[in-house]
Parts: sequence; C-alpha cells; structure tokens
Amino acid sequence: MTEFFERRPDLNHTIQLLAVTHPHIDHVRGVGLFLSPNSPFKVANIITNGLEISSGGRQQKRLHTWAEAQGVPLQKISLKDVPPKLGLTSPIIDPIRCEAVDPEIRVLFSTPDVQPGDWRTAEFENVNNRSMVLRVDFGDTSVLLMADLEEKGISTLLNLMADSPLLDADVLKVGHHGSWNATNTDLLTAVTPDLAVIMMGPSDREVAWSAWAYGHPRRDTVEMLVEAVTLSRTPAVEVPVATKAKQFELMRVDKAVCGTGWDGTVVIEAGTTGKARRVE
Repeated sequence: MTEFFERRPDLNHTIQLLAVTHPHIDHVRGVGLFLSPNSPFKVANIITNGLEISSGGRQQKRLHTWAEAQGVPLQKISLKDVPPKLGLTSPIIDPIRCEAVDPEIRVLFSTPDVQPGDWRTAEFENVNNRSMVLRVDFGDTSVLLMADLEEKGISTLLNLMADSPLLDADVLKVGHHGSWNATNTDLLTAVTPDLAVIMMGPSDREVAWSAWAYGHPRRDTVEMLVEAVTLSRTPAVEVPVATKAKQFELMRVDKAVCGTGWDGTVVIEAGTTGKARRVE
C-alpha cells in the first residue's frame, strides 16, 4: 500500500473507502494501522456489517468507536437495508469519482439482523454466512467480492439477486479462501467469471490457523473454477490443492484461476475501456 501511494502522491495517502466484510480476526487484524495517531494513511469512509462479535469483534467495535469519535462517515449495513435485485449504494459506500470514469460500488448482501426462517441456528451463528458482499464496476470491468460467504449465505444471495445482472461479473474474488463450502455451480453459473482470484496462504506453512491447517483451497473448488472461468492461463501451472485439511496434491491449472498462495500478490489491471487482465 505504501508503494501505491508513493506512485500516486496526488491521493494524499487517503483511502476513500475501508470496507470490513465481517468481524473475523483475519479480516480485521489490520484495522489498528489506520486508527493509530501516527498512521501514514487517512480513511475517508467506512462500511461494515455492524457486528461486534466473534474472533474480531473487539477490533470491529474499536473501528466503530474510532469512526464515531473522529467524525469519519460510517455505515453499518444489514440485509434488510439491501434492496432485492438492486443492491445498496450511497455516498459512503461509493465515494469515489475519477476524472475519466465514475466507478460504481454496491453492497449485494450483508448480515441478517435476525435468523431467517430457512437458516439453522448454526448457520446464523456462523459469521462467515453474514459477510458483506460487494460489487465494483469500473469502465467495462466488473468485480464481485465474495468475502467469506458460505453455502447458506450464497443461497440467500442468489435468491435476493435472482434475475438481476448484478451477480454477473468479470473478476471473481473467490469466497472464504477457496474452501469446500464457499463456491458452488449455481453461483458460478450466475457470475460467469473471466478470471478468479483466491486469497490464501502457502500450503507449506504448516502452522495452526493457516491454509495448510484448513485445507485451502480445496481441489473440488478449484476444479469448479477451472470449468467456469473463460480465460486461459499461459503457461499452465501445477499448483498444490487440498483434498482435506493438511493434505495437498498437485493439480494442473490452465485457466485464469490465480491464488496468492501460489502466485504471491496478484495484480489485476482495468482501464476505462476493455476488460480486466492480470498483469502481475
């Protein structure tokens, strides 16, 4: 991030939107960087799902308290706020205006305030199922950010956005680190991604709370992505995929499915015209 702002001094180290999808510690651990009085970064707007529970609840509560004390615009979004088929936007959700193009940012899903009738208690108590899902449109490129949404949340999202074009996206940020329960064929049929990016750690980091410990990404998930993604990966690569927790095998991937555990930082470039492409 520091290198980015060094290239763009005109942005004055300002993050226009900080979106925290849900209060699990791996998603909120870094918020302290922005809240420090000595932080090199400024935050102009914040959106969250409003929850202050689970492993990162203390950090998310601290973020809410800080925003209110500093007068930083904060929008806590729940599922009842999201219009079916349309998604939710506002000056806080979408504060960004560019000279050549006006990006659009929408929230497509967030936490139900109360347990839906077709959800089991365990599904409602699973904070992953209450993640905030966002869509970003920039020029001719659309990006769907699935956070850690799992099967029940995905089912509700698909019903909420049925017959809407908002799930159809060029770039898919794959849900929950490529786990076995956060991607399915119904979702991929709706999205029709050109390329997909999985955020996970390396498979050889054999410690607790890691991609190795959980088995991320799962082979079945990567196989579904390879089948669904339209662009190719040249040259093809052999990458480690999990058959279960702590057990990996090599799989050949010849489609545009990228993973931070395989590739390191993945850079996707989008211009004001034309579709996005991976550049690094």
